[in-house]
Amino acid sequence: MIRKIKYILTGLFLALVPGLFAQNSNIMYYMNLPQAHLLNPALRPKSSVYVGLPALTGINLNLNNNFIGFSDIFMKDALSGSVITFLHPDYNIDDFIKKLKHVNYFEPEVNIQVFGLGFAAGKDLYVSLDVIDRVETTIGIPGDLLKLGLAGNEQFLGKTIDLSGLKVGAKYFREYGLGFSKAVNSRLRIGAKAKLLTGIASVTMDNKNLSLTVNDDYSHTINADMAINISGPVDVILNPDKSIKDIKINEPEDIPAFLLNTSNMGLGIDLGAVFDVSSRLSVSASLIDLGYIKWKSDVENLKAKNQFVFAGFTIDDIADGTKTFDEVAQEMVDSLKNSFKINKEYTAFTTYLPAGV
Repeated sequence: MIRKIKYILTGLFLALVPGLFAQNSNIMYYMNLPQAHLLNPALRPKSSVYVGLPALTGINLNLNNNFIGFSDIFMKDALSGSVITFLHPDYNIDDFIKKLKHVNYFEPEVNIQVFGLGFAAGKDLYVSLDVIDRVETTIGIPGDLLKLGLAGNEQFLGKTIDLSGLKVGAKYFREYGLGFSKAVNSRLRIGAKAKLLTGIASVTMDNKNLSLTVNDDYSHTINADMAINISGPVDVILNPDKSIKDIKINEPEDIPAFLLNTSNMGLGIDLGAVFDVSSRLSVSASLIDLGYIKWKSDVENLKAKNQFVFAGFTIDDIADGTKTFDEVAQEMVDSLKNSFKINKEYTAFTTYLPAGV
C-alpha cells in the first residue's frame, strides 16, 4: 500500500510542471493538424481525407497546475552545486510556501485516439468520426493543508482550517464522437460534434463540508460531511466499527469486457465556429466537453458525516532524516484508517466532463 502511495505522489509531483505540454492546442491550430477539430469542431483540415490509427496519431498528454513549476521542485544547491528538492533540509521551505494558492490544483490528462476518420462530403461539409480513450484527473489541495504538512502544526495550534476546497477526482472513459463542419457562407463556418461516452472506471469526491482543527496536544480533529464515489474493481473493506480495514484493487477477470463496459453511459456535445475577418485573420471560438456519465457498474459510495480525531502528521521528520517517507506515510495512513468512520452504500452517481471555452 505504501509503495503504491509513493508512486502516486511521485506522479503527482511530476504533474506540477505547468505548461510542459501547454502548446498542444497551439500546435493543433498553427500546424493545421487534422486533430484540430478536437478543440473546435468547426475547424476543417486541408486534406479531404484523414485516418487516425491507435498509438500512431492523436496521443495527447497534459500536466497542468496553478501554483508551481519544475524549478520549484528541483533546484541547484548554491553551496554544493548538486540538485536538491524542496524537501531537502538546506532548502528554505518558506520560498515554496509563498507560491501556494488558496486552493492548489493539478490536473494530469491523457487522451489516446483509438481511431479517427475525416472526409469531405461535398464542397461545404466535412464529417469526422473519432474514438478516443480519455483519462482525466483533478486534484485540489487547500494551501493551508499543504502548509500544515510542510511547516508543521505550530502556526495552526488551536485554529480550524477550512478544507472545503479539497477535491479528488479521476475517471477513465471512452468517447465516440461524430462531428460535422459546414460553411454557412464564404466567411463563416460552424461545427458540432455529438458524443457517446462509456465509462470504464471512476473515483470522485463529493465534499459538502470538511474542516480540520489542530488541538493543543497536536492531534487533529476533523469534521466531515463528504462522500467518495467509486466505480471500478476496488473493494473497501470495513471493520465492525466502520473504520477502514483494507482497500483492495482487484484485477478484472475479463479485461476486454472491463475495457468495453457499456453499463456506464453518458452523452456530450462540442460546438464551434470560425469566422474569417480577412484573408489574413480568422477568429475561432468553441465550447467543448459539455456532457456527463452515469456510473452504475461496480459502484461503492463511502460516506462520512461525523467528527473524529487522528494523530498529526508532518514531513519534518523526512527532511531531517529521522524517519523515511514510508514510515511517515504508513503512520498517516494507519491513523486515518483507524479514525475515519464510513457508511458504505451502492448507489449510482453522475460525473460531468470538464467543459472548456
